[in-house]
Amino acid sequence: MPGDPKECREHALHCLELAKTASSPQVKAKFLGLADTWTKLADDAYIADDRIARSPSEAPPPEGALSSCGSPMACRARKMDRPDAISTR
Repeated sequence: MPGDPKECREHALHCLELAKTASSPQVKAKFLGLADTWTKLADDAYIADDRIARSPSEAPPPEGALSSCGSPMACRARKMDRPDAISTR
């Protein structure tokens, strides 16, 4: 997931702290808007993480994961059982 909800919430809190010390109402409004955006991103990231956790079959396999054969040797053996998969080169 391209975002960590906890990290997004930390950014939102930092923006709120900056808004408290803003030099003008316009700057304060900008920081409050950024805090709101970070909070929405955190919520979206949390929902996405929850969906992935609930449906692992729909999540992409981790890099380097074994194929459906279970191991490279099992895949080769399965291909050897299929005459159409054997190369004639």
